[in-house]
Amino acid sequence: MACDYCGLPVAGGRPAREGEPVYCCYGCRFAAQITRARGEQGHAAWMITRLGLSVFCTMGVMVFSLALYSRDVYSRGATDIHLGEAWVDLLRYVLLILATPVFLLLGLPILETAWAQVRRGTPALDALVVLGVAGAYASSYIATLRGEGDVYYETACMILVLITLGRSLEASAKIRAGQAVRELEALCPDEVEVRRDGRTLRVPARQVRRGDRMRVGPGRRIPADGRIIRGRSLVDERIVTGESLPVERNVGDVVHAGSLNVDGILTVEADAPGTHSLLFRLSDLLAEARRSRGRYERIADRAARLLTPVVIVLAGAGAVLGFLRGGGDEALMTALSVLLIACPCALGIATPLAVWIGLGTAARRGLLFRTAETMERLARVRVVALDKTGT
Repeated sequence: MACDYCGLPVAGGRPAREGEPVYCCYGCRFAAQITRARGEQGHAAWMITRLGLSVFCTMGVMVFSLALYSRDVYSRGATDIHLGEAWVDLLRYVLLILATPVFLLLGLPILETAWAQVRRGTPALDALVVLGVAGAYASSYIATLRGEGDVYYETACMILVLITLGRSLEASAKIRAGQAVRELEALCPDEVEVRRDGRTLRVPARQVRRGDRMRVGPGRRIPADGRIIRGRSLVDERIVTGESLPVERNVGDVVHAGSLNVDGILTVEADAPGTHSLLFRLSDLLAEARRSRGRYERIADRAARLLTPVVIVLAGAGAVLGFLRGGGDEALMTALSVLLIACPCALGIATPLAVWIGLGTAARRGLLFRTAETMERLARVRVVALDKTGT
């Protein structure tokens, strides 16, 4: 039995009532109750939920950090602001309580991704984020327990929030780009009436076989590519040809899946299985374009992979120099500064985000790209030839 939210195996017996959802943990139950969605949409909704909770905690971290930093901003001789050590310790623990949920909600998913990258031998930007945030949180935690030293909870929280905000935009862009694929697939009817082995059956459109005779009534879409063997009708083929007006189709004419039968009753013999129709090939073409990576995306990925080891080496060198100049505290501050400042949050997100949004927008306007690189090359096109229908 699998979890109804994440798909992982679930230990234990079956649900008490038939059809009742089953979850592998309380986290999936909580996420499902909030999002009520699966797949990319559920993932994006759960990410927004985690981000919202973390932003709320981060706002508290920033407010209490301001009170803690007031000791350094204002001199005691110029103002009456003075925090006793007991209040300073209390503020540190309040910051710890507020920052820990942010670290768990936003930091652990990034840690999982970074660990997977390390195991593949390709550490990328997530490794920098994990090292910087974990270092800031760990040093702040130690300072809180010792009751001395500076804390950097607000730095760790803000980096996690900004990184996750960028990825939530990325997830939303994926959903919008995938909507074009779903809209294409929705043009095919769920079920179709076919004549097979002397019997009339209703089967899913994807299970149509070559040679099946499909009955298509007026107002229904043709489920698979084929040839008309009986009937005559006007057929709206704009999804395939771009022709704005319906065209008349008679016996012997070829029709394509997704076309709309306007007024007559047609019997169509399938030329190919339903999944091999032109409509599904267009859907696969768009999905392939989303999976492909353009030249600029590959450049951004290589830059990110090269940047990570360089920054780690620089952070290590800075830590050594800091230790020689001022001891352990100076070494830690230098290493953390290099790691946190070097986190290029937009490097791994901006390029694929632009590509996904471009592919989705083009598909909704009837323009399909075979690969992402094709869209990038379009910037160098100087002449475009159009036929009379504007396709």
